[in-house]
Amino acid sequence: PILKKDLAEKLGVRPIKGLLLYGPPGTGKTTIAKAMANELNANFIELSGEEIASAGPFNSPQLIAEKFYVAIDNAPSILFIDEIDMIAKNRMGNEWRDALTELLRQMDGLRDTSNVIIVGATNRPWDLDPAILRPGRFDKVIYVPPPNVTAREKILKVLCKGFEVDEKTIKDVAEMTEGYTPADLKLVIDEIKRKILVEATNGQLRTKITLNDFNEVLSRIKPSVSKEELLLYEKYRFERR
Repeated sequence: PILKKDLAEKLGVRPIKGLLLYGPPGTGKTTIAKAMANELNANFIELSGEEIASAGPFNSPQLIAEKFYVAIDNAPSILFIDEIDMIAKNRMGNEWRDALTELLRQMDGLRDTSNVIIVGATNRPWDLDPAILRPGRFDKVIYVPPPNVTAREKILKVLCKGFEVDEKTIKDVAEMTEGYTPADLKLVIDEIKRKILVEATNGQLRTKITLNDFNEVLSRIKPSVSKEELLLYEKYRFERR
């Protein structure tokens, strides 16, 4: 509807106002939001969990309002609210209620013609206040799981850019790394690069990454998300059907 606004208006299709991304840490929720902004040729405005924590419960309402004003003034835009559960947690202490109230007020005040999409991200969707998930606020709720084997293969190829890696090695490692997030895979490659640096002799770095390199590092670096945690996300997704 945003890319084909005129056609959407003719068909009476209301543009999406809000999108909630949930999943384990490190699965690329922020990257997805930035890619959306790029695809829509929209400005990317971010309200990070760090900003919210720094503002605290009493200054957060003003911070939220200011971010919405910036998003509206710079439309078309995507306002990305990371760690949204910090201000929208169910049964939250009274000190944060004003922040949640302001967030809901701002979301409800967005007009269909404002050309602003709110994208929230959370690692703990089950903790969210039900009010934030009511129709007209977050129209779509999307699970962002760890990448499948095909996606892991593509991620590994990007991360290994500049090094020679056999195609079979990439495929084998993609199979070996089930449950690893993109952030986990980056940590693995960074560790291999450090290993190559330590092994360097006479200032010469080898340019090939082998399966042995991966085996050694993977023996030490395990997935950051446990199978039990993944089951919680699957359970939440099933319950939302």
